[in-house]
This record gives sequence, C-alpha cells and structure tokens, in this order.
Amino acid sequence: MLNGVENKFRLNAFQVVTGKGIIPSATVKVAISQPGGGEKIIDATQIGVGPVDAIFQSIVSATGEHISMTKYDVSSSVPGSSALGNVTVQVKNGSSEVYIGIARGDDTMVATAEAIIKALNHMHDHPAPKKQSCF
Repeated sequence: MLNGVENKFRLNAFQVVTGKGIIPSATVKVAISQPGGGEKIIDATQIGVGPVDAIFQSIVSATGEHISMTKYDVSSSVPGSSALGNVTVQVKNGSSEVYIGIARGDDTMVATAEAIIKALNHMHDHPAPKKQSCF
C-alpha cells in the first residue's frame, strides 16, 4: 500500500541467471491484488537479451500487461563499489501513455524489478483518461 492506495502488483521474489556464454533468464513471483480482497501469486520465467530484459519480460508475462520499456537508467548515490543504485524505468502502454518507476538498493537487479513494478502500479493508479467520441 502506498499513500493509502492498494497496489495492484507486488514483487514477491525473483531470480536472475546471467553470465558469459549463457542466455540470460529471470523467474519472478508477482502477487496480484484481486477484486474483493486477497491476491493471486503468478510465476513467470522468460529469457532476454540481458538480465534487465529478462526481468522485464518475466514481469510482463506474470502481470499480463502490454507495455514496452522506453527508458532505463542506473546511477549511483555515491562513488565506490558499495554505493546504492538508483534505477529509473519508463514504460509505455498500448495507449502510448508513459509511466515512471524509481527504486533504490544495493542490488541493481532488485531495484530494477521494483522500479518496473512501481511503474505498473502507477499505471493502474493513474489510468489514461478515456477518449471522447465526436459522434
């Protein structure tokens, strides 16, 4: 729950496998709030062109949302190997509406997954206005 609003999606767990000479893959467990209460846990595994793409594709598969990632940015809060990573993702839905998710953590892959989930929750909390017909 964020600002008194129930989030539709919650990242329960995830795992990423990546390295030289192997195909990156990710498995996610996403909790999806159900009408009337409770939640349903969906597992999904996907491959990607890299670990970030594998995480993104797995979350898209688990949630059933039709989005594309239009921006991905990682920066550090301070110099050094123990710095926290600040991850910003921008996603676009089928209506070309843009939503942003931001997360921070000592593991950039965890922060990446959380930023994607935050962007999806933002999309559900602030849906695009319905277009009016002129007829």
